[in-house]
Amino acid sequence: MPIRSGNLKAIEAPEFITDGSSVVGVEVEFRTDWEGFTLPAASTASMTRPDGLIAIDYKTSGTKPLGAKDRSGKLAVDVQIPLYANVALPALYPGGNYGDSAYYSLTKGKILRTEKDGDIEKLTDLVEDVRSLLAEGAFAVDRITPKRFASIVSSNRSAARARG
Repeated sequence: MPIRSGNLKAIEAPEFITDGSSVVGVEVEFRTDWEGFTLPAASTASMTRPDGLIAIDYKTSGTKPLGAKDRSGKLAVDVQIPLYANVALPALYPGGNYGDSAYYSLTKGKILRTEKDGDIEKLTDLVEDVRSLLAEGAFAVDRITPKRFASIVSSNRSAARARG
């Protein structure tokens, strides 16, 4: 992949690859089981750093993913980093010393968010909640307001007219 001029700032930033770090894998595919699910995926990048082996998920935007809703309805459950850090890395590099995995913005040239204590527990709670709701047949989706519904219908009609 060619380096875009906007990404040059990102790769020159001190946080891109810190002193004492080395890349051990890029887009490494893995398949493993976690919480009753088989996860076929690829980690963006893995590197060893003085604080341990980490996964870095490179983002072309300047923001971290919003995440999934927690039990209170807030978008507070990170999905990717806890999976990379606690599932992918141990599957790919068993017995390693693991550090704090992170999202890194290629447009801003900085770390957007690192793994936090409790991330994997929040994700495990989410999986348990979804599993229970599906078993009960009560998986709720967000309610669409009448105004939002009208906007969706209008957009679809406009798109259909444009296609002819």
